[in-house]
Amino acid sequence: MKLHFFLTIAVLAQLASGHYIFTDLLIGNRKQFTSHKDPVRWARDVLPLKDVKSKDVTCNVLPRGLKANGTATVKAGDGVGFQVIQSEDERYVGYWYIVHPGPASFYLGRVPFGETAESWDGSGTSWFKIDEFSVDGTSWSFAAYDSWYPWGKSELFTTIPADTPSGEYLLRIEHIALHDIDVVPELYVSCAQIKIVDGSSGSPPNLVSIPGYIAPNDPGLIADIHDPDMKSYTAPGPPVWRGD
Repeated sequence: MKLHFFLTIAVLAQLASGHYIFTDLLIGNRKQFTSHKDPVRWARDVLPLKDVKSKDVTCNVLPRGLKANGTATVKAGDGVGFQVIQSEDERYVGYWYIVHPGPASFYLGRVPFGETAESWDGSGTSWFKIDEFSVDGTSWSFAAYDSWYPWGKSELFTTIPADTPSGEYLLRIEHIALHDIDVVPELYVSCAQIKIVDGSSGSPPNLVSIPGYIAPNDPGLIADIHDPDMKSYTAPGPPVWRGD
């Protein structure tokens, strides 16, 4: 009964709006946080990305250019997150939640020498994954929307690893929607400009470029979650780094 209720709500939500975007940077945790719109590079609209080889997967389609209206200061070891919002007719109309099954990941991209968080376009092998949220291993079915941690969440949070070196970064969130195996997966992506302070001397391994971090045929990208014989799932991208 509970699962049927959740699935019904999911279907109704998708009928109302199957698309969403992450627009607000949240600093803190689920119980107490502050919301910041200015450091987020707002996307053109909520239409998902479908080509993992496109430059747009770095920080989405940015019609007004790279620059947001500021850079947020975050302490190493503190919590950060993003708020989900929906839109209609290319207008952001209200807070929403993730309505598709699939994994979500947080990445940090360290700004190269000579650039700032406002000026950097995200190119180069400078990105590392700091968190990911995938399927509940106790779930009876990968096709059950509520078996995926991101589903139904209006905010997603992570923690900046305490060992992260101080400096300016792009904080990137990515949700990969796997609901329709008959079409390519949908990627929902946003970036926020941040400055990490009180950091340490950690050395994140497994640096990647975005695009280039996921192959189009990655098993985690093309997984058929409706296959009853599916036994496990691994989110695409590099291993998570949470500190040295």
